[in-house]
Amino acid sequence: MFPSLSTSYIYTSSNYGNTWSQTSASNQNWYSIASDSSGQYLAAVVYGGGIYTSSNYGSTWSQTSAQEMFW
Repeated sequence: MFPSLSTSYIYTSSNYGNTWSQTSASNQNWYSIASDSSGQYLAAVVYGGGIYTSSNYGSTWSQTSAQEMFW
């Protein structure tokens, strides 16, 4: 996975990058993303915004209670 530095979506791959699928994360200015080794747990940061997490491979996303700011 690699975040976009402009407004875009988040994509994941389950086959070592051969194919990519758009997650349900909304179109945002994603700045950074992190994953556990399995890809099940994801955390992503919006530039000038909030922190979002997913615990199901990116199927659904929830904004955390962290303050929105420039992370």
